[in-house]
Amino acid sequence: MGISARTWARLSDREKQWLGAFKAASPQLTEMILGAEQALLGKLEAAGLPVYRPDAGKLAALFGAMDDFDPRFPIVTP
Repeated sequence: MGISARTWARLSDREKQWLGAFKAASPQLTEMILGAEQALLGKLEAAGLPVYRPDAGKLAALFGAMDDFDPRFPIVTP
């Protein structure tokens, strides 16, 4: 989760607490979402539909490029 420093400064203490709680739960939520995605893709494949699964190298390159997406917005992690 990333929030610009400007936005973080505008948040109330309670909003910062909410975001902190979300950040703590986000790895588990991500795992659940990705698990559901794989299950649904498996059902599509089982039904005979073509499913494209990029290899790990392509995904790493994609997400690595996203890390530096826009330097105008500094990221703050609560």
